[in-house]
Amino acid sequence: MKVVKQEMKFWTTVEFKTFIDAIDEKDYVDNVFFTTAYLIGVRAGEMLALRWEDIDFGRSEIHVSKTVSRVSGENIITAPKSISSNRYITINAKLAEMLKDWKERQEAYWNTT
Repeated sequence: MKVVKQEMKFWTTVEFKTFIDAIDEKDYVDNVFFTTAYLIGVRAGEMLALRWEDIDFGRSEIHVSKTVSRVSGENIITAPKSISSNRYITINAKLAEMLKDWKERQEAYWNTT
């Protein structure tokens, strides 16, 4: 039987703006998460596997080299399915600043607890 691949659907800029504007400004983490996911266009598992060491602020790049999968009720981090899934994604200055700010907030939080 032939499997028909469904076409991927992406949000337009207007659709994303409507979504992100609906997030309460107190939910800063959600704003950063969804803005990053939208702008870099990675799969959900790849997004969840990102760590600070995957971001090169000097080169304005994010290295996607792993993915999170759910196996027997546990989250497992593995290499991507294909070699081409291991990639570098260039980020714009605004996203880089947002991520730097979030990193600083995390560090401040962990240094006070």
